[in-house]
Amino acid sequence: NRTGAQTLKVANYHHLTLSGTSAKTATGVTTVNGDLTVSGTATITTLITAIGGNVIVSGGTLTTGASVTVTGSTTVSSGSLVMGALFNYTTASLLVSGGTGFTTSTGALAVLGTTEVSGGTLSLAGATNNKTMTGLVTVDGGTMSGASALIVFLGGITQTSGSVSITGTATFDTNNQALNGTQSIATISVAASRQLTNNNDLTVSTALSGSGEFINAATGTLHYGGAAAPTVTTLTITAAGNTVDYNSDGAQTLKAVTYYHLTLSGATSAKTMTGVTTVTGNFSMSGSATATTPLT
Repeated sequence: NRTGAQTLKVANYHHLTLSGTSAKTATGVTTVNGDLTVSGTATITTLITAIGGNVIVSGGTLTTGASVTVTGSTTVSSGSLVMGALFNYTTASLLVSGGTGFTTSTGALAVLGTTEVSGGTLSLAGATNNKTMTGLVTVDGGTMSGASALIVFLGGITQTSGSVSITGTATFDTNNQALNGTQSIATISVAASRQLTNNNDLTVSTALSGSGEFINAATGTLHYGGAAAPTVTTLTITAAGNTVDYNSDGAQTLKAVTYYHLTLSGATSAKTMTGVTTVTGNFSMSGSATATTPLT
């Protein structure tokens, strides 16, 4: 807990707390049998590979300098936890509730249970290795963002406050899943034999793809901004009340399916509707979108 720089003794620790200020040097320390806690304004790059308890970051900055497996949970309530380049991070569950939050890198992230973001930012970055959230992801404050093209969800996402703003690619695999709340995910891929159901408000700005099925539930609104039509194998958008909004400011091609409510919006953009013959509910246009409709 020294206010200046410190060097840790090389040993196996049970509970290890790093507090105070300045940098802590932990060369040779590879195992913590209990909890690892970082607080104050301490900074450390660890070579720890096994943590038998929990990781608790309530201040300062913890950067991983090796691949690490956390038997318990990971909590960031203040300060920041940063994955070092090419190092993997595995934890039973993840809670980001404040501070700068948790930032991934080029290594793999595996959250084996639930993930919650109630403050701060969970930033899913890194161009290599999957960032996998096995359980339900709940965003009830703060931000879940990510530019990685290798984000994988296995348990769905529920947003009640805060924001979900993923600019990369999210793949929904292994289980049928649901999206609840307001979310923005640039590219979505639904794995084969799986269903992804949008129950509320979803913006897909680039592509909706995969060999599975995307379902817009009766309460769902899909805002789609890709230039090409969605290529997901099965697009189910027939539930009474659901809306699909093609909202790009550029030209767009619609998928040739039956729609319930269909909206064409965006600025000075032509919509190609070849093969679209039936809208069961309302057909509306807004902005300065243009289209020649084959609707019958």
